[in-house]
Amino acid sequence: MLIRRRCWRLLWPYLSRSSHRCRCSTASSPPAPVARPAASPCLRAPWAYPSSGRRLACCAPCAPTPPRSGSAAGSGLRAGVAAVPLPLPDGVPGGPSANKFLFSSPALVTMNSEAFSRMVGRRTVRDVIGDEHARVRAMMVQFLRLDAVKRYVGSMDAEVRRHLDAHWTGQGTVAVMPSMKSLTFNVMCAALFRMERDGAVRRELSTEFQQLVKGIWAVPLNLPFGTFSRCLAASRRGRRAVAGVIEERRAKLERGESAPADDMVTHMLAKGLPDEQILDNVMFLMVAAHDTAAALITFLLRHLDANRDAYAKVVQEQEEIAQSKAPGEALLWDDLSWMRYTWAAAMETLQLVPPAFSMLRKALDDVEYGGYLIPKG
Repeated sequence: MLIRRRCWRLLWPYLSRSSHRCRCSTASSPPAPVARPAASPCLRAPWAYPSSGRRLACCAPCAPTPPRSGSAAGSGLRAGVAAVPLPLPDGVPGGPSANKFLFSSPALVTMNSEAFSRMVGRRTVRDVIGDEHARVRAMMVQFLRLDAVKRYVGSMDAEVRRHLDAHWTGQGTVAVMPSMKSLTFNVMCAALFRMERDGAVRRELSTEFQQLVKGIWAVPLNLPFGTFSRCLAASRRGRRAVAGVIEERRAKLERGESAPADDMVTHMLAKGLPDEQILDNVMFLMVAAHDTAAALITFLLRHLDANRDAYAKVVQEQEEIAQSKAPGEALLWDDLSWMRYTWAAAMETLQLVPPAFSMLRKALDDVEYGGYLIPKG
């Protein structure tokens, strides 16, 4: 907190000098600015007008207001794009078309932080491009598409029941976030990688990933006894454990004791993906499952606790489903279709508290979006 206050004091003189106001509706805004994005959904780079020297941000609201007929906004700027003068400008595209552009355009690739790359790997599905990206993505989608997810419902339900019985039943107070991280990690290990429930590998990975995730947000300075150093050591131990799983699955595949459809690691081996790339992608999926789903469930419970009416509706919906099941009977995919209010509450939580709040992107080549030129870099 002290460091944050000092940084703010250093930045404030520069921020307060800006006397610009939003010029979305002024005729002085030229029609074709040049942009240099580096992030998504906030493109962290100036959108500059070379003719005027002004450094502006390009913002595309999620629900843009159509420009008034005959106004300067209608004649000078693209639909859904507003020029906002800021000392540290961002480009904020919004809406389905912008999301598709940012996440599927071959001209934009992911930029990972150095800490993330060293903890997880440099050959994940986020890092590769072109045909290689399409190939790896197709391998993952094989286990993440709807018909595959339907097969996981029973095992996921079993993991949730065991977790609640072990860590929630009879407890006066529960630390929700650590509990949800443990739960989502175990669900992912069971559903995607078919790791044994009480196996030593799963227990080891769970311990190492608790430490590894902290290193993603640490300053990447490998100093003795520092936070990043400890997290890097945890990453190395976790990678060794995953490498052992890869060797085990390869041996089973060669002996004919398993099939590519059994789990994601075996499928990647059968498709000929190099071990190092399999390792990086397994680490990436584990980190993603470890944090994002846990954050969603944690904040969902927090918001439900603050809104007792919504809480009562969710409880009623879940009790009606439970009453329709025999004692100990697992959930089925069809049961999920009756959780409409619970699903709506989860979607509202995602809007209020997005688990993945940023994704850095860079342009491999010049690309245009909404009349704005995004140069390479």
